[in-house]
Amino acid sequence: MSDPLATVEDVEALGVTPGTVTDEMLEQASARFRSEAGHAITAQEYVQVLRPSGTLVKIPRTPVTAIDAVRMLALDGTAGEQVVGWSFDGIDLIDLSGLTGDVWLNGPYRWQGNVQVTYTAGYDPIPEDVRWAVAAMVKRAVEAGTAGVVSEAIGDYSRSFGGYTASGAFSMTSDERATARRYRPRVTGASITLGY
Repeated sequence: MSDPLATVEDVEALGVTPGTVTDEMLEQASARFRSEAGHAITAQEYVQVLRPSGTLVKIPRTPVTAIDAVRMLALDGTAGEQVVGWSFDGIDLIDLSGLTGDVWLNGPYRWQGNVQVTYTAGYDPIPEDVRWAVAAMVKRAVEAGTAGVVSEAIGDYSRSFGGYTASGAFSMTSDERATARRYRPRVTGASITLGY
């Protein structure tokens, strides 16, 4: 399982009684946030097949911290040896214009138009807005669990306590969903993730 996106201390800073937050709660809320974001958030290595636009290849996951390999794909989809002569702008673009004609036309793989890029992307440290969104999700879960009674009914009379049930404790508010969506990868051209 990936590292939690918030800490016990983050949740306790929101007023939760010390000792009531578990690692499992942090992991579950983090998994829910990552699912909405479509991104691991923490720094990880990815292997993706991407289609250049002209000689430029845009990396969909940011921030990119390292480009480890660029390989041309053959007509049968197999990746060739690493190619040299490409450059990286330090943000999210790989420029293939420095490759020689041998790579483009005469290489053993007969390039079919796509490249396989191995790169590392993600955040270290975790952004503040992500940490606090996940901490708020855990806080609600703790409050739902410590409330004891979520609702009660006596005859025709009933009442409810709080807005969350234990089963919905890791649901996200609209603000939390909006925060997660800001971290979604940009999809441009062909993009196939081989490792996540």
